[in-house]
Amino acid sequence: MKFFQACCSLLLFFQPSVAQVNFDTACATINTSTANKTRTTNIPDFPKIFSAIAVEKELRFPDEEITSTSEAIIEFSEPSGQMFFQRETNGSQISVFVDSEQNVCLSLRKDNGQCVKTEQPCNAITGLEHYVRLKEGEITLKSARAVYWFDTRQLDTAIKLGKSQTRGMDSIAYMACKEENNITVVTQWYFLDTSKIKSANKEPVLLAALRLIEGKNSKSYIRDWIDVIDFKPIQSDNVRSNMDVEDVGCISDNSKSVKKEIPKPPATFSCVIETHVVRAGRNDRDIDVEAVRYNYDDAWFHSDERRISLDPNSGNATEVEKKIIEDFFTGIRYEMSKSATQCAVSPTLSRAGSRATDGKFIMKSPTQFWDADPDTAVYLGEAVIRGVPCDAWRVGLQDASANGNTTNTLFLASPKWLRRRRLPENSFFPVQFIERGESGVRFHSYFDFKEKFSYFVPDVSPCFNTSCSENVRMILQTSFYKSIKSSPRQFERNFRKAVLDLAGMESALQVTKIMAKASLFVPFQTQVTFKILSRFKISSNSIVDEVRVTHDASVAVAKIKNAIVSGLFQLTQVIKSKDILIKARRDSFSLLKFEYQTNDEESSYSGFTVGTLIGLTIAALIVGAVVGLGAVYSYKRWSDKKFQEVLKSGKAPSTTNTDTPKVSDFGMLEISTEEVQ
Repeated sequence: MKFFQACCSLLLFFQPSVAQVNFDTACATINTSTANKTRTTNIPDFPKIFSAIAVEKELRFPDEEITSTSEAIIEFSEPSGQMFFQRETNGSQISVFVDSEQNVCLSLRKDNGQCVKTEQPCNAITGLEHYVRLKEGEITLKSARAVYWFDTRQLDTAIKLGKSQTRGMDSIAYMACKEENNITVVTQWYFLDTSKIKSANKEPVLLAALRLIEGKNSKSYIRDWIDVIDFKPIQSDNVRSNMDVEDVGCISDNSKSVKKEIPKPPATFSCVIETHVVRAGRNDRDIDVEAVRYNYDDAWFHSDERRISLDPNSGNATEVEKKIIEDFFTGIRYEMSKSATQCAVSPTLSRAGSRATDGKFIMKSPTQFWDADPDTAVYLGEAVIRGVPCDAWRVGLQDASANGNTTNTLFLASPKWLRRRRLPENSFFPVQFIERGESGVRFHSYFDFKEKFSYFVPDVSPCFNTSCSENVRMILQTSFYKSIKSSPRQFERNFRKAVLDLAGMESALQVTKIMAKASLFVPFQTQVTFKILSRFKISSNSIVDEVRVTHDASVAVAKIKNAIVSGLFQLTQVIKSKDILIKARRDSFSLLKFEYQTNDEESSYSGFTVGTLIGLTIAALIVGAVVGLGAVYSYKRWSDKKFQEVLKSGKAPSTTNTDTPKVSDFGMLEISTEEVQ
């Protein structure tokens, strides 16, 4: 606010000189025939969505006593009926968010730290009379024009005064007069003269506004001057609510008595999370952008994260990209570089679950991911985040003492907002999650939230020791094209589940690199290869050493082999609404030394169907026959030509027999032998 205070100290110096006017003369001047010639209805079209910093000073004449001074940050949206207003007056600061559609006015007073929300909101907040109207308890946001006294009843009498100077900038001044209920109001506005600036935006920019008020029976009048700084139109019609930044408790302390059940989180979801990390007592900031997928049924969390660290002191920014996978069954967290060449293994974060006696962090339910236990969540009331009406909930960890003095607030889209978008009203749709602690604040904003996504299990094999993992191959007695190719995701899910159940493993991340290929010479068989992960390549924590994904991969492999040999390895695939039972060939189990190793007869597989291969073979035979006939025809023509050349030379072919061996037409050496007497 030092900037605002400096503005106030220079206000009288910068503002245009306006002498003490005679109100009767001013209004009479506007109404004269001479003034009518310069009267204009071409008043600038005031933006309906704008942001500004306003420095306001009120003086009472004739003694020129300053009755109040204030500075305010304003974001105003007439279409959405929303306004954010942060004002400091005589050392007291107040933040207000108004949403006329929700009929809510949230305010936070800095001088006493109290939060105000009443059944008839805004009526006790000084200064809001410029922006809102109250009638029978309903809030109505004034028009953007009316915020700076552009009363439509005055515009008919507004005149253009001409060019002026405002804070050293070329401006154009307008004036209007209104007389009502024994009160005379003269208003002047100063707009930036954009014709003097070649690169200026043609949107009207308000620089200042002046209002003079006089009562007919009073010897004094009020002069109210507003210096508008950094005025600019806003493209979006959503005004941000900084109430969550100020104090989430200000949403509504007196709404905690409302009994409302928090919606149940989905078992799977995908979204983009943008996190701003603000550290206590420091100017630097981290910004994380994550593309997230979460699957409670298979008990894992996957994130492609991009972190940007900003240091305002040096002006430098560093950027790191990595993958994060958390396994809720085993309590292991994997962090890999973007190229997956480096991997770090550690216990999962506390939000992933509570620590069990054996050192594991187990996710008991999807609600635990959000710390949204329905038994402990407290409903706080309504708030608007990024233009979305939300229900706010105070949520917390089960073991709060382990995390110090931490406060978590979850904002979920309101039922009314969901209904408008044809979503179930009881849907769990997160908009923002705020973590406040002694070390700082983390703001998580959620975008493109979806409950369903294609089946997917992240690959964490770079984090495991290759020599302790096993590559397995088997043959399934089914057609690749009829049972697998049409629904590969379903097959991968069902096959992985069959392996986990038979091998007695917990984590879906253990079974990876599942690949199915058609057999070239046996159409109704499919070769499947996969990898079983065992021990970690790197362990950075003693707990990780104890919590192996599998103590020994050979134990899992032995169980899978026994199931195949005994004919118990089977899975079900749904094809055209019919359940198809698929079994493994009993003699097909084998261990591979390397990934994707195949037999000689199967390594020729090209990915074509059997019918396509037969067609290609027939085509090759036809091409070969045509080439052969062409060669014979060419040779015949060449031999005829040679024979004609011999006849023309007059020489008969030689028939002389010699003892010299000759080469036959078949390329075999012919040797003539005689009996020795």
